[in-house]
Amino acid sequence: MGQVVVLGLIAGGIYALFAVGVVLVYRGTGVLSFAQGEIGTVTLYTAALLVDQGTPYWVAAVTGLAVAGALGVLFDLLIVRGIPAPDPVPLSAAPVGPPLSPCALGTCTF
Repeated sequence: MGQVVVLGLIAGGIYALFAVGVVLVYRGTGVLSFAQGEIGTVTLYTAALLVDQGTPYWVAAVTGLAVAGALGVLFDLLIVRGIPAPDPVPLSAAPVGPPLSPCALGTCTF
């Protein structure tokens, strides 16, 4: 019973962090972005690749977070601000496409 409660709290915490991320991106840019999952996947693959090469866990985690930050800034500068459409639908869907290629490559790698 205790294990189920702990696992439920962990799952709830993950959903809460995802929700906070969605709200922060929306409040910061005014665009509802669905690219968080892809950015998280690229970050995870980066950290896992570094750990497999013998890098310490904390260095791989910090590097993965740096990759996530860099991808977020690149998406904002190149994609979100590059679309002149006033309609929020293209702005919401546009950041999803570019990260799918690295995710597909990562899936093939792992």
